Amino acid sequence: MGNSDPILTTLKDFSYNVVRIPRTGIRPLQLLVKRGNDLTFLGEITELFRPGGVPVPTLGPDEQAAFINGKRSRDLELSVGLSLLGGIIGAMTGTKLDVGVGYKRAKAVAFEFNDVKQSQISQIQLSRFLTAATIDSSAGPPARMLEEDQVYVITSTIKSTKFTTEATAAGGVAVNVDVPVIQQIVGGRAEVKTAGTSQAKVTYEGAAPLIFGFQAVRLEFEGGRLIGLKQVKSDEGALRALEAEYEMLELDGPFANLKGLPEDAVRAPRKPAAKKAAKKPAKKAPAKKAAKKAPAKKAAKAPAKKAAKKPSTKATKKATKKATKKAPARKAGARRR
Repeated sequence: MGNSDPILTTLKDFSYNVVRIPRTGIRPLQLLVKRGNDLTFLGEITELFRPGGVPVPTLGPDEQAAFINGKRSRDLELSVGLSLLGGIIGAMTGTKLDVGVGYKRAKAVAFEFNDVKQSQISQIQLSRFLTAATIDSSAGPPARMLEEDQVYVITSTIKSTKFTTEATAAGGVAVNVDVPVIQQIVGGRAEVKTAGTSQAKVTYEGAAPLIFGFQAVRLEFEGGRLIGLKQVKSDEGALRALEAEYEMLELDGPFANLKGLPEDAVRAPRKPAAKKAAKKPAKKAPAKKAAKKAPAKKAAKAPAKKAAKKPSTKATKKATKKATKKAPARKAGARRR
C-alpha cells in the first residue's frame, strides 16, 4: 500500500497508525517510545506508573468501526499483496504459509475490511489516572523518557477476524482464484470461503481478531508531574478536533514499525520459544560437577588424621621427660647408701 491508498488515507484521517502486518497483542494502555519512524514497546502503563487515588482506565466494549467497514484498498502488485496476505494468514494460523499458487492467474490483489471492531479507553479517565499517579523511578530509562516527551500510550485499536482479497487480471478485471487449492494449504487452521458465486473474492477468517491500526497520544511530563496530553491544532480537521482532544501519534511513513512487543503478541514465534524451554531441563552438567567433589572431602580428612597423631607424639615426649627426671632420683638414692 502507498500513501495514496484509500484505506490508509481514511485511517490517517482518524489518526490511526497502520500496522504493516496485522497481529495480536496490541491493546490500549500499552506504552511505546518513538525513535524516528520506529515504535518500541516499553510495557504496560502500570509498570511505569504507581496508581494514586484514581483507578486505571477501563477498556470500553468493542464497537463497530463504521468509518472503515467495507473499505477497499487500491490494487496492489501481486508480490506485495501476497506478502501482506502471507503475514495475515501467518498471524491467524501461527504458521507461515504460501498461498501464491492459488493466485496464478492474478496480476494484482486488493484488500477489503469487514466486521471491524474498535476498542478504546476514555482519554479523560487516562488524564485523571496520570494526574493522580506517581512515576516508578525504579523503571530507570523509561522514567527519564517521560521528561523528554518521548513516551506514547495506546488509547484505541481497530481489529477484525476476517480479511477479504479480490484478485484482478491486467486492466483491473476480476479473475477467479483456485479456492480448493488454498483451502488445502491452509487446512482447518483458518476458514477460507468465497463471497457469493464469484471466486475472485476470497475471505480468510481466524479465531482471534488481528489488530491492524491503533491510536496513541503523547505524554507530557515536567518534574515528575503530568502537564497534559497536548491538544491537536484546530486547523487539523473538525472531526479530529472533537473526537481526539490531544496530540495524536502521526508517523511520516504509511506503516508503523513496532518493535519489542511481548513474545505472546505474535502467534508464529511461539513454537521456537517452546523448543528452547524444553531444552533447559537437559542442562544438568553443574550437578555432575558437584558430585565429583567427593575426592575433595577425602583430602580434607587427611589433615584430620595427622592432627589426631600429634597428641601421641607429645605423650611420647612427656613420657621421655618423666623417665629422664626419675633417673637422677635413683642415682641420689644410691649415693645415700
